[in-house]
Amino acid sequence: LVGMAAVGEKMARTDELSHVILHHDTVRTAGDSSELESLCTGATDLSLSHNLLCDWNEVSQIIQHMPRLQVLYLSSNRIHTGSIHRALARSCAPALRVLVLNHMKFIEWQQLVDVCSALTTLEELHVEGNGIASLAHSAPATSSETSASQASSSQASSSSSSSSSATSPGGVLPRLRVLNLQRNCISSWSEVLHLSQWPSLSRLMLSFNRIDQIDALASAEDRAAFSHLSTLSLDHNRLCCWSSVDALASLRALTRLRLRGNPLPAGAARLLPLTAR
Repeated sequence: LVGMAAVGEKMARTDELSHVILHHDTVRTAGDSSELESLCTGATDLSLSHNLLCDWNEVSQIIQHMPRLQVLYLSSNRIHTGSIHRALARSCAPALRVLVLNHMKFIEWQQLVDVCSALTTLEELHVEGNGIASLAHSAPATSSETSASQASSSQASSSSSSSSSATSPGGVLPRLRVLNLQRNCISSWSEVLHLSQWPSLSRLMLSFNRIDQIDALASAEDRAAFSHLSTLSLDHNRLCCWSSVDALASLRALTRLRLRGNPLPAGAARLLPLTAR
């Protein structure tokens, strides 16, 4: 047994804490920055869920003193994605791998993708229960593209570059492996296809959405979609015909599929190509 004195001494060394949990603590601001600088500098996991944070600037002031931070929970706050700036996100979270933003109310998908693209180490993103209906996005403009767009002499070239960037999402979130979009308002598989060229995506969670049909992938580009996707969760959607399940057979890397709670006709179940694989 470890004596209470030893426990108290260890707890006093806050710079050695690796996991910091502050749930339901009415945290609204970062507070005294000088005090923060002396606390939790070794933290790798920080949970600030269920608080009163509404501005990413406050979050950044907290986590900028945690250079080892890898996991950040911010669920059930009221942070506007419009308050998140890409440069700020990059500088304050250099090692962040997992970001959890469930039940945030004010999430805008395009702004979120723009910000997360600055988090170059990000591998998992959880945005469950945010009312997201559209997954359309464009790749963030690079600094060179921004400069080109401001130079009148290269206006045509800049326009072409911008158009290419907007239609080529492969450079967006290049290391992201896990994406949780459960309990949102996605109703069309065409929205999901906006994610198809993300190069590292291997696990996609879409349970409790409103997807009612998955069309067969006709083009060669579509058939090459989701090249690393091995796990797909579609529990409790609105899929009502087995042809939608058949369409998923073109996802060559897929090995785990969840379909519970869909109104699929039980009498028509059969051995599908996907099931056989």
